[in-house]
Amino acid sequence: MMQFLNQQFEDPSWRTSKRPDWNNSSTSMEKSVTGYVGMKNLGCICYMISIMQQLYHIESFRNGILGANSPPEEDPAENLMYQVKWIFSSLKYSDKQYFNPKAFCQAFKDWDGNPINVREQMDVEEFFNNFMDKLEGYLLNDD
Repeated sequence: MMQFLNQQFEDPSWRTSKRPDWNNSSTSMEKSVTGYVGMKNLGCICYMISIMQQLYHIESFRNGILGANSPPEEDPAENLMYQVKWIFSSLKYSDKQYFNPKAFCQAFKDWDGNPINVREQMDVEEFFNNFMDKLEGYLLNDD
């Protein structure tokens, strides 16, 4: 039995070959001492992250979004307002180092109705205009 355990210990490739997977430091995923939470870049979405962080830091905009209603009949995974509220809530209250916007990328649809391709760079103005159009639709329907 000890021989088997030693073999597993000496050759960790059966678990994972990535060294970062074994970084179990309790502080490696904590919020920065500055108090800010980041957003994980899933590929080529820095344009999206910068817009979302800038909008978050406009206090009146952030409070308006967090106070808005989300359509209850819509699936949260497809509900853009729900996803934006989740991002803003996480940036405000999370104790983690960063927020993963994967669900937002799935909920946000391009002009053709497809989720964002995180491996494809988009023009920041195109994203912003599309995002604000969609957000306006949710806010106009907010009772």
